[in-house]
Amino acid sequence: MKKYQKSKTLPQSVKYHIKRDHEAIIDVATWEAVQAEIERRAQYCKDHFTNAYSQKTETNPFYAKIICGNCGSTYSRVKYTTRAGTAITKWRCGSCNKANGHKICSNRYVLDETFTKLFVMSWNEMVDYQPDYQERWQENIRGDDVLLRYKTRLVMQHAAVGPIKEFDLKLMLAVMDHITVFEDGRLQIKFYDGTEFEEETE
Repeated sequence: MKKYQKSKTLPQSVKYHIKRDHEAIIDVATWEAVQAEIERRAQYCKDHFTNAYSQKTETNPFYAKIICGNCGSTYSRVKYTTRAGTAITKWRCGSCNKANGHKICSNRYVLDETFTKLFVMSWNEMVDYQPDYQERWQENIRGDDVLLRYKTRLVMQHAAVGPIKEFDLKLMLAVMDHITVFEDGRLQIKFYDGTEFEEETE
C-alpha cells in the first residue's frame, strides 16, 4: 500500500520595498516641472477659450499660440485664394468663428509669415545679447517656480547654440510661449523665460 506524504505549506514570499535601488526614469525636478506644465496648459486653454493646447504642429505650428489682445481668444488660421489665383494664409481672432461666422471682435488679420519673421528676429536678438539676459535667467533658476526654472534652463541651452537663419519649428515649440496681437498694430512675443519683445507692424 502506497504511503502519501503530507505536503508542507510554504510561507508566502515576503516583499520588500527598497528605496533608491535603481536609477529613476526621470529626475524629481523634471517630474515636478511636467506636472506644473500640465496644469499650466489646462489654465491656458481655459483663459483663451480653446479646447486644445497644441495639435498638428507640423502643418500648423502656431496653433493656439496666437492670442487676441482685445478679447483673449486664440487666433485661427484661414486660407483662401485671391481672384488673381494667389494663395494667402491669414490669421484672425477665433471669436469670429463662435457666432455663426459673424465678426464679433474688431481685431485685425495678420499674415502667416509675419509670425515666423517675428520669431526669428526676436530669438536672434536674445541670442546675440545673451549677457544682457543672464541676470534674469539666474534669478529664474534661483526662484521657487519649478516650471520657470526648467524652461529657463531650456532657453539657455538653445540660446547657446547660436542664432538661426530661418524659422525652426522645434525650436519655437521649445522656447516660445505665445504672441499677442493688438489692434493698433503691435505684436508682442513672449518666451518661456519671461522675456518679451514688441514689434510695430502696419
